[in-house]
Amino acid sequence: MSKTAILYVNPNPASNKLALKYNSAIIDEVQLWDVSGKLVLNKRIDADKAVLQVADIPSGIYYLSVRTNQNLVTERIVIQH
Repeated sequence: MSKTAILYVNPNPASNKLALKYNSAIIDEVQLWDVSGKLVLNKRIDADKAVLQVADIPSGIYYLSVRTNQNLVTERIVIQH
């Protein structure tokens, strides 16, 4: 029986740190895009969990793309200071 892929992202909204956990694969890369399509953050991970520092990123709405060797998941994220 295969395990359902779930990406946990918290807190949302975030102010200083954003914790990620993927339950069924290793995270290869994380990208954070603003609403205009500008790449704000690009980080290689190689683990099933990570903590992103977002304190220096301006408040706003962003799209978090998490790439694994199995798929790509995108989540809407709010950064609020």
